[in-house]
Amino acid sequence: MIRVTHSGLTNLINYQLSNFSSRMRVVEEQAVSGQKINRPSDDPAATSEVHRLYGAIEDQNIYQQNATQAQSMLDLVDNALSGVSDALMRIRELAVNMSSDTVTANERSNAATEVSQLYSQLLDLANSDVNGRYLFAGTTYNAAPFTAAGVYQGDNNIPATQVGSNQWVTNGYDGSQVFQGNIDVFNVLNTFIAALQTNNVVAIQNTISNIDTAQIQNSQWRADAGASFNEADDALNVAEGMGQLYNQRLDEVARVVVKGYR
Repeated sequence: MIRVTHSGLTNLINYQLSNFSSRMRVVEEQAVSGQKINRPSDDPAATSEVHRLYGAIEDQNIYQQNATQAQSMLDLVDNALSGVSDALMRIRELAVNMSSDTVTANERSNAATEVSQLYSQLLDLANSDVNGRYLFAGTTYNAAPFTAAGVYQGDNNIPATQVGSNQWVTNGYDGSQVFQGNIDVFNVLNTFIAALQTNNVVAIQNTISNIDTAQIQNSQWRADAGASFNEADDALNVAEGMGQLYNQRLDEVARVVVKGYR
């Protein structure tokens, strides 16, 4: 038989009381705060998961913001290219009309003035910006990409933003590809203006097919922007869904109300 001294028994009782009090304080804290974890020592494994979940939630929030901003940029790209399409349609209409043998040199000269105005309109669209960020300048988007002569000054990189752990979406374009890839829109217009001013009917007629090529080029890039917009929209939905799942898991881990104290 083990003999327990009075002092030993007292120490044992005090230890058990202290341990019981500690457990009661934890339960009371959980009941008051509604949290299972009030300090890392409460549950090291759960604490680690909480930190991981907070990081994952923050990532999804950033992906949502990036996807939304990309959509805004791509919507503006589409608006700009829509304006380009309208201008090209009017230019083609003028080319067809001015190629007729019945048109006078004076009428062609007047048409040249209108085409010059449309040239300026296209240049403005190519230099579209949002708060100083140019849409068609590649990654050097702090400066206008095109000079008045239609010379490209941006770079050939495609800007993109992260919308998922391994997913990036285009949020700008290399203007030299959009406006001068298969055919140089500005060169086509300058040639057309010169043909009108010199009353060169053959050159005016040749302009029509060049404008058709430019319109096809524009439509292709507009389709690309639309596809990127849809990609950003899908990424936004995924990030929102993942954020909800991570928040639900965080609620399960860190905000479990102790049963019996509801």
